[in-house]
Amino acid sequence: MIEPEQALVAAHADARLRIEASKTVLRMAIMFPDRMSPTEACERALEELDKVPQVAILLREVPVEVPYSIIPNTDRVRGLSAQQSKILDLVAKGCNNEEIGKTLHLSPLTVKSHLARVYKTLKVHNRAEAVAKVMELKHGSNPGTN
Repeated sequence: MIEPEQALVAAHADARLRIEASKTVLRMAIMFPDRMSPTEACERALEELDKVPQVAILLREVPVEVPYSIIPNTDRVRGLSAQQSKILDLVAKGCNNEEIGKTLHLSPLTVKSHLARVYKTLKVHNRAEAVAKVMELKHGSNPGTN
């Protein structure tokens, strides 16, 4: 019989592997947009993350490193302010509202308010969809195409 501590260590290791796999899928979509659409990349990454219990807590422990900014100039995403673009850039890097607030010297509630306006402008419902939409706009991809 497996000891509870061993089971916990194994579950934690499995969670970290799934998170790394998700990050790799997203990095590949950013670096090679002709091979995988941003929407497909987000769906694949979320499939892996759905298998991780308490994924929100673990994601705060493991920062996502994006090799370059995926946020285009604000004139490419009409309706987004420079501040909203900065916030979305930090969202794409895996930051939560508190981390974004500290970085940009804003309260987490102000960040939340900016994100609500971003979602409305981009016609999306959450962070992942917002990042995917901006990637599509920047790279000129259509969802579901390679």
